[in-house]
Amino acid sequence: MIVLAYTALCAHMLILIPEQPSVRKDRPTRIEYFTGHPFEHEIQDAPGPEAFFAVAPGGAVEDLLPGVTRHGKKYACTFTPKERGDYYIVARAPVREEDGVRCRDSAKLVLHVQSQTGWETPRGGGLDIVPLTRPYGLAAGGVFRGKAAWNGAPLAGARIEVERYNPAPPAALPPDEFITAVVKADEQGIFVAQCMTAGWWALAVHADAPPAAGEAPVRHSLCFWLHAGTPGGER
Repeated sequence: MIVLAYTALCAHMLILIPEQPSVRKDRPTRIEYFTGHPFEHEIQDAPGPEAFFAVAPGGAVEDLLPGVTRHGKKYACTFTPKERGDYYIVARAPVREEDGVRCRDSAKLVLHVQSQTGWETPRGGGLDIVPLTRPYGLAAGGVFRGKAAWNGAPLAGARIEVERYNPAPPAALPPDEFITAVVKADEQGIFVAQCMTAGWWALAVHADAPPAAGEAPVRHSLCFWLHAGTPGGER
């Protein structure tokens, strides 16, 4: 039985951001991976990814982990898409322990490569956010529909945290309730979130998986990264 997790125990997020939300076939793009608080642009000194891969529109998996390099507190790799369509980029951090709870953080995004095919197909398994709105070409201020799920089964009543990534620390911080918005999924796991301004946004969901025999429970956290912009505007 999957138990929804609402506490801020594993409060930081796994940040996964490419140079551009849309790229062209056979052109390399840099993808950054790091841990921290997106809105505050607070980056933590954390281990690199345990898994890092790309899933092509047709389902072929390319391991990106061998090409990951460290740059200060961030990690990065260069990915060159070999076909047109929508790639899922997925990263997983090593299991860590915080206040006696084992935490597993994951992140994913859809990298659009010219042809609008593949974004509707869930990739990665486990804790997931399945897009019901095309996850690119989203205008600032627009809304995104998704489904919170565990191995395809809906997570009824899941709470989704919505937070913007600031590429530099803000001069002043608003109250916490204006940093992270929260929306609640319905009985089918379906939710609607708004990306109010241009830029990258994290949609985060948390759940506790049942423990294996003799092991402590694992709290899973997934960040689905989504870009909002304007035609010819911020990318």
